[in-house]
Parts: sequence; structure tokens; C-alpha cells
Amino acid sequence: MQNKIQAKEKKKLHDLQDSSKEVNGYWVSLGFVTRFPGWWLQPTLRREEEGGEGLEIELELGVTQQMLFWSEKNRPNNQRRARAEYRRKIEEKEQGQEETVKRKQEAEIAKKKYKEQRLHRFKKLNQKTRKGQPVMQGKIELMLEALQQVDNS
Repeated sequence: MQNKIQAKEKKKLHDLQDSSKEVNGYWVSLGFVTRFPGWWLQPTLRREEEGGEGLEIELELGVTQQMLFWSEKNRPNNQRRARAEYRRKIEEKEQGQEETVKRKQEAEIAKKKYKEQRLHRFKKLNQKTRKGQPVMQGKIELMLEALQQVDNS
């Protein structure tokens, strides 16, 4: 009979060691309880005044152990760190691609605007009279536009 009870307690402790529990959006590992075999009572959550949130473990003999715990992202786990690093690199790569696309679009817009201005100037300066003489009105209009742009800036 005594062996069955001890086996059940060992199984409970083993289950507690292997499991993690989510408390208010934080993952708490309960594996450290094995230091006090058979003394496990009930975990109670309490907020620390300075250090954030903590988990206070009350044990049967009045012994308490307090442990700060990490959110799932900050929990020291190599696999999570590697995943986070991978995600960060992917995000940086996507951001770089977006910036490149944005710069290319801006360059295309600037190039298009420049070509339109050049075409406009060419049409004004290339006008000829019936006899083949250049029309002075186009040159004067371009000079006027240039002066107006200087005044506006």
C-alpha cells in the first residue's frame, strides 16, 4: 500500500517536471519542484512590486521558493532563440526588399518626370516658322517658367 502511494507521488512529481503551465500569458516551468519531493502543495501567483510577475510556491513545511519566470519569447531555449533569429532575418530581408522596390519606384517616377520636362522643353525650343526660323515665343516662355520656379522655391 505504501509503495503504491509513493509511486503515485513520484508520478505526480514526474508529470510536474515534464509539464509547463501557462499563467496569464506566461509559460512557467514547474520542473524545479523536484528539489522538494513530497512537499509540493499548490502554486500561487503573485505580482512582485519591483521585479514584475513572479510565481511563489508554497510547500507543506512552510518552505517557500520564489521564481521569476519568462514570457514564451524570452524563455531561455536555444530552439526559440534560433527561431526568433530566423524570423528577424526574414523580416530584415523583406524590409530590405520593400525599401528596394520603393526606391526603384521613386527613381522611375523621377525619370518619367524628367523625360516629360525634357519633351516639353524640346517641343517649345524646336518650333519653327514657315520659313524655318525658330519661334522666340517658346524660348521666352521657358525663361519665364524657370524664373517662376526660382521665385516659388
